[in-house]
Amino acid sequence: MADVKISALPGASTPLTGAEIVPIVQSGTTDQVSVANLTAGRSVAASTLNVDANTANAAVRVTQTGAGNALLVEDSTNPDATPFVVNASGQVLIGRTTAPFGTTQLGIEQTSNNTSAAFQDFLKNRAGSTIATGDGVGQLRFWGYDGTSNEQVAAISAIAEGTINTGDVPGRISFSTRQQSTASVSERMRINNTGDVGIGNFTLTGYNLRLQKSLTGAVTSRAMLNSPTIQSDVTTSALVYEAQPATTSVAFTLTTLTYFQATQGSFGAGSAVTNQFGFNAGTNLIGATTNYGFYADNTAAVTAGKTSYGFYSNVNTATGGGTTWGFYGAGTAPNFFAGDMRFDKTVTAAGTTGAQTINKNAGTVNFAAAATSLVVTNSRVTANSIIIATVATVDTTMKSVVAVAGAGSFTLTSNAAATAETRVNWLVIN
Repeated sequence: MADVKISALPGASTPLTGAEIVPIVQSGTTDQVSVANLTAGRSVAASTLNVDANTANAAVRVTQTGAGNALLVEDSTNPDATPFVVNASGQVLIGRTTAPFGTTQLGIEQTSNNTSAAFQDFLKNRAGSTIATGDGVGQLRFWGYDGTSNEQVAAISAIAEGTINTGDVPGRISFSTRQQSTASVSERMRINNTGDVGIGNFTLTGYNLRLQKSLTGAVTSRAMLNSPTIQSDVTTSALVYEAQPATTSVAFTLTTLTYFQATQGSFGAGSAVTNQFGFNAGTNLIGATTNYGFYADNTAAVTAGKTSYGFYSNVNTATGGGTTWGFYGAGTAPNFFAGDMRFDKTVTAAGTTGAQTINKNAGTVNFAAAATSLVVTNSRVTANSIIIATVATVDTTMKSVVAVAGAGSFTLTSNAAATAETRVNWLVIN
């Protein structure tokens, strides 16, 4: 065969299979080598490797038929402690060469000997300019295939929020889900830049936690349920809910501090609520040795000038035609009062005798000398009221009185005419 320049040889019509023989010059001697041996285990040393392609197929294809990784990117240290790896199964790994769990698709590991965690950064700018409040900074989106297309089911978003200055970019986290039979995800929970949390309502000024959403799903539904299982190491006290507010050290005046408040919202037209409880202790609250539906702990150490109420009712008489009770014990169990029992009363001043108008459940009136009866007008009295009356001052002849109740008044009659002004104490029981 005559000598032919390599440039004059015809090109191969099919891709090389590896068995073809090509000449090479090695240490001044011309040898022959197969294409397979020529390319096996070769490393490409270059400052830059560019792949320029104009094709509808993959520009670079790596086919791993063995047990090793398909792609390994590392620094000059071999083995590198923080490599970038794509293994033969297509799993992407950063910081390690093997998948930590069998189904991991993307794994990131931090292996430095410090407190740093593995992390992934999302960065946002407006083509080199400062971002604005409301700009999305990063988002994790979750999709599911419906048999025809991928549909978004949830998202976690980071959004700039507040006034943005140099070195100061506040933001919030938003959690979104897609409800059944809807076309897109909607925000469900937000943590704003000050750490306030909103669920269903994201106007959080003045709220640490705000919950507002439709209560549905069952005939008995709950806006919130805390159902802990108390473990055996809790041997002194288990507090399911505890409020323990404190005030700042800055001098200021707080008018009212309320630990729990039940406030009625609006009732829609057509809705009818039969019973409404500001606080309800359930009928099954009976499992302990001693069970309290409501318990106010001892506050006997209250300091001078301050007052403590175990229970305080500020309910007034109904003016709209209904009935109100400051306290109502409807059960058949006895009521026990270990301390002093006090009733609001009007004490008629000495020197004032005769008929009086006193619209309270207790009071005193004064019989004039020689008087034998006295009428007390009292709007709380009915013909069925029980009136207890006693003579409160010493008189030689007037020793006792009887009380006869009527509609809006009662009459006190003494056993004998008083020799001097005599006070009578009375109590109305309805």
